[in-house]
Amino acid sequence: MTLLRKVNTLLRATVHDSVEQLTDANCIPIYRQEIRDAEALLCRRRDALAAMIANRKDLEQEMERTERAIGRREAQLALLDPAALTDDLLHGTAAEIASMEEHLDAIRQRHTHTCQGIGREELELRKLLSELREHRRDLKFLAARQAGDRAAPRAPQETISGRLIALRETRAAITGHSESLDALEDGVAEADRRLHASPLDQALRDTGRDETSVRVQGVLARLRAKTSQAQGSGDADLQE
Repeated sequence: MTLLRKVNTLLRATVHDSVEQLTDANCIPIYRQEIRDAEALLCRRRDALAAMIANRKDLEQEMERTERAIGRREAQLALLDPAALTDDLLHGTAAEIASMEEHLDAIRQRHTHTCQGIGREELELRKLLSELREHRRDLKFLAARQAGDRAAPRAPQETISGRLIALRETRAAITGHSESLDALEDGVAEADRRLHASPLDQALRDTGRDETSVRVQGVLARLRAKTSQAQGSGDADLQE
């Protein structure tokens, strides 16, 4: 049994040595291919950054549409005759505007978060691009040196091995990072907050003291003040 174990160990050592010799003999092609692999991953990261930028533009357009909708509603209300502005109409319009303002605040927060994520991702990509350019320069130098040393005994490849390790670390950094902004995760987090609201939040809503109700009351007061001012101006015109 001892002899069999030694033979098995010898076979495994032979295979391992053969793999090492094959790797050493082809270190430049391996290095070149790993650079290609890292560049392909980097392109996917760049595509993800482009998607984040597109999402930022969508958020900006949504903010503009919501702001225009709020202004249009207030302008439409000012067109009505003061006698037609009942409390029900004012309250319904105030609730609608308050809902749009709440939506606008949420979009603004997502826009801020997206902009921050874009900034972080851009800095990271710039650093990775710089490292890959360095690997490309090193590859050209090492390939030229290897071509010049083919006639001489092959020199140790510690420098190339070190570069391969650095390249693997760079590739791991590329694959290990995820997008700073994920719309699906935001949606899940928001749904979780809505489904697991605290009793205090519910009590505030029941008493009309939650953020949405307070916002509605604020918009309602603003609309009533505008309509009262418009009615006062109309009465003054009639007296004249």
